[in-house]
Amino acid sequence: MKGMHKRVGKVFGLVLTLLVFASPMFVKADQLTLKTNAYSTTITTGSEFTFVMEVNQNNFQGVVNFDGNILEFVDVKTEYAGESGVYGGSLGTVNKEVSNNTININYTKGDNPVTLLITFKVKSVPANGKTTIKVVPSGYTWFGQPESTVTIVAAKECQTSDGTECPVCETCTESDETASNSKDSNNILLYGSLGACGVLAIAVIVLAVKKK
Repeated sequence: MKGMHKRVGKVFGLVLTLLVFASPMFVKADQLTLKTNAYSTTITTGSEFTFVMEVNQNNFQGVVNFDGNILEFVDVKTEYAGESGVYGGSLGTVNKEVSNNTININYTKGDNPVTLLITFKVKSVPANGKTTIKVVPSGYTWFGQPESTVTIVAAKECQTSDGTECPVCETCTESDETASNSKDSNNILLYGSLGACGVLAIAVIVLAVKKK
């Protein structure tokens, strides 16, 4: 009888050990992997960029945190995920509530894997030149709390040939080239006119000499 109790105890201990080791697997099975990224990580003030959330074929509820002094929310939409853009069926629906620094998102899955595309516009340059967008999921147990950091730079400035400032250097360059070409054209016309006058003067002198 005592031996049977020992065997039962060993079996119970073995089963308990297996359950302890297997429990993380069960937890991981319930977790969903959420990936985020920014299409452009170095951007200028006044420009727009897209923050990407891969939700695949899962519902998503959560909050996207951002600095409202630096970024301005523009839009959020769904797009098919994967290499091929040929899909059928529904993209699902996405609802949002936007405040100064947060976007509350509630996405109901459709028929195919999708990404959520959130567009921001840069309002100003942060003190350290960088700002972070962070996703805090709720509802399902998502793996981690993804975030992306973008570097923001001020719009470049340059000066035209007359000393005036221009915020877009390409425009300044074009303006300088146009002014330079116009100046060259004017010089050619001036020299051509002077040359023609000189030739005419010589012709008049020659005719006068011949008449004498």
